[in-house]
Amino acid sequence: IGDVALVLEDLGGRVEGIVDGGPCRVGVESTIVDLTTDPPCLLRPGGVPLEALREVLGTVAVDKAVYGKLLGDEKPRAPGMKYTHYAPRAPLTVVCGDASAAARYIRAHAGEKSGVLCFDEYAPLFADRTVCRLGRSDDRAAQAHRVFDALRRFTAAQA
Repeated sequence: IGDVALVLEDLGGRVEGIVDGGPCRVGVESTIVDLTTDPPCLLRPGGVPLEALREVLGTVAVDKAVYGKLLGDEKPRAPGMKYTHYAPRAPLTVVCGDASAAARYIRAHAGEKSGVLCFDEYAPLFADRTVCRLGRSDDRAAQAHRVFDALRRFTAAQA
């Protein structure tokens, strides 16, 4: 989540505090560290590497959920570490392949309220649809930053 308002929407009332450092550079999975333990414990890796955390905090333990070592009914201490953290409320279909063939498929199969999440260069193919742009097809950083925001916008628009 790249914006503190979205963090509050997701976690408000379930955590004691949220540090707002402004919009995130990386929009996919946020780094979550438990600072109430000694040493601090990495609960979910994200845009801040473990080495960078250790430079600032010294010793940082790593929760076993990070390594996928939870037993049967054990619950992870951070969201997004077992099944789903944020998932769109509407069905999602991934269409891959040649852009014009993909556009034809989408037009033939998408419902009236369906949205299209695509790279910038393909957006003109969907001028008649609700479109969220991921960024250029060669810009993975922009894509990572925008993907969850786009899914949330579709949810809000009931697309």
